[in-house]
Amino acid sequence: MIQILGILDIISAIVLVLRYFFESLPDKIVWIFAIYLIVKGALFLLGRDFASIIDIFCGIILVFAVFIPISYGFMIFTAVFLIQKGIFSLIS
Repeated sequence: MIQILGILDIISAIVLVLRYFFESLPDKIVWIFAIYLIVKGALFLLGRDFASIIDIFCGIILVFAVFIPISYGFMIFTAVFLIQKGIFSLIS
């Protein structure tokens, strides 16, 4: 199960990067991964995991990416966080 969540985190990062560079990426795809991150963060927040707070933050950034162009810094921070979290999930 952890590996599946790791793969979804990496895909979420890819979706964010694609949305940043190609604004024509469908909103529905971005929404799906934004909701995934927010729900996953909220569920794991019950276990008092600090990374869950950042997951929620990343989901909110994806939501903003649907409506407004996000800054390069936010995109890089979010993508790097999600990729490293996904890789750690895959190797654990």
